[in-house]
Amino acid sequence: MTTTSSVINDILENRIASRITAQDATVWGPEAQDEASKRLGWVDLHTRANDIIEKVTGLAQTCEHDRVVLAGMGGSSLAPEVMSNAYGKDLIVCDSTHPDQVSYTAQDLDRTLVIIASKSGSTVETDSARRFFTQKFRDAGIDPSSRLIAITDPGSPLDQRAAEEGWLAVFHADSSVGGRYSALTPFGLVPAGLVGVDIAQVVADAASIAPQLEQDSEDNLAVYLGALLGAAHENGYEKLALDPHTEQFQGLGVWIEQLIAESTGKDGKGILPIAPQDCESATTVALGASDGRHADVVVDLPLGAQFLLWEYVTAIASYVIGVNPFDQPNVESAKAAMRELLAGGEQTGSALPVSLTDGARTVSGPADLVEGAQSAAEVVDRLRAVIPQGGYVGLQAFVDRIGRSDLVRLRPQFAQRLGVATTFGFGPRYLHSTGQYHKGGHANGVFVQITDEASTDFDVPETGFTFGQLIAAQSRGDANVLNDAGRPVLRFHLSGEDGYAQLFDL
Repeated sequence: MTTTSSVINDILENRIASRITAQDATVWGPEAQDEASKRLGWVDLHTRANDIIEKVTGLAQTCEHDRVVLAGMGGSSLAPEVMSNAYGKDLIVCDSTHPDQVSYTAQDLDRTLVIIASKSGSTVETDSARRFFTQKFRDAGIDPSSRLIAITDPGSPLDQRAAEEGWLAVFHADSSVGGRYSALTPFGLVPAGLVGVDIAQVVADAASIAPQLEQDSEDNLAVYLGALLGAAHENGYEKLALDPHTEQFQGLGVWIEQLIAESTGKDGKGILPIAPQDCESATTVALGASDGRHADVVVDLPLGAQFLLWEYVTAIASYVIGVNPFDQPNVESAKAAMRELLAGGEQTGSALPVSLTDGARTVSGPADLVEGAQSAAEVVDRLRAVIPQGGYVGLQAFVDRIGRSDLVRLRPQFAQRLGVATTFGFGPRYLHSTGQYHKGGHANGVFVQITDEASTDFDVPETGFTFGQLIAAQSRGDANVLNDAGRPVLRFHLSGEDGYAQLFDL
């Protein structure tokens, strides 16, 4: 059995914390060295943020528009959403291709700024949003260039377009920082700053903990947490329960979830963040001051310090586990499947060959789960037989995240009914976070997709497909990839309000 103390000793002997701080790309072995050499710029972002803070502050002071929409996925949207929620500010996030959610974000255009955030400058969801908002502004008689702000890597297609069209502002990201490590880059600071978050304080809080995180010491919280998670993983306990104990940190777990799951979930390994109380063998971390609930560790730090701490924790845990914390080899597979479906291509086989209609719900999936079943409830009960020992259920809702936020109630319901850890994610945004773990991590997950019929649909300008077709291709493409990886998938397709009501009745 691997002990936490033995792992700590190894981390200290190999000076992992100080080598990460020195941006030593050899920490994670020769196979990861090339990628790591391009992705360690996050360690000192807190020392280089003043120019960004000044530029954002100046733009916020001169801008007359009080409604800010952020179009971005994964690392391009999660951190500023956490900051905005923690500071009680209103940032509208468009991180979906569901027509109902996209339509909602396009209200009150006369008072709206739109941030298009994409590291590559070509993310399909973000580019679709750019096309949509450009057209909506034009239809409203508003010059799009006066309302659009770009955050992207220098020289990206988005950077080039923004320069050619004369957008209101362009913020260049640090190309040496990967998306999920970008909380203290323009991806995190610009949207948060424009809605009134004290981003200077967020950066200062990160700077305050940096001297501790750099030390090869038992007192380094990142060393302890990284060792704790790594040792648990080596002993077969790969789940991490994140329990926000204060209102300020209610959204922080989603950001940590992406960081850890996408960084570690590959090569059949990885750490899976789950909700508390779902799994007795999970490592439980309280986010915020302890309130008497059980926790293996309490992390009571301000938000900026949380960001930098968990980035170090993830990098250290990845060293212990033996994975590259900076790549995402399985994310592209779902994107490729989606592109093929949009292009009208046919994939071999089908993840969902058998369907059952039960009221306003249609359940589709493999024959051993659906064939011969008399009801949707019976299909759900059959999941027990295919969940591996120590496995989990992943609920994946390709619906309007804003209008259907109540769907998160399904997670504890499924967890109780099936008696296993259960995760919940809204698609397509989870594809840019836990989607990597689901396909590349431990092969012990089974998945339930939830799709619906949007109340409206409209074209993605100049593409030949609609938003409804796009999100359908994303859900179907991901189901096919999961199936190909040996992960069983069910889909619940809901018709109207009756479909939702019947789903909750399960």
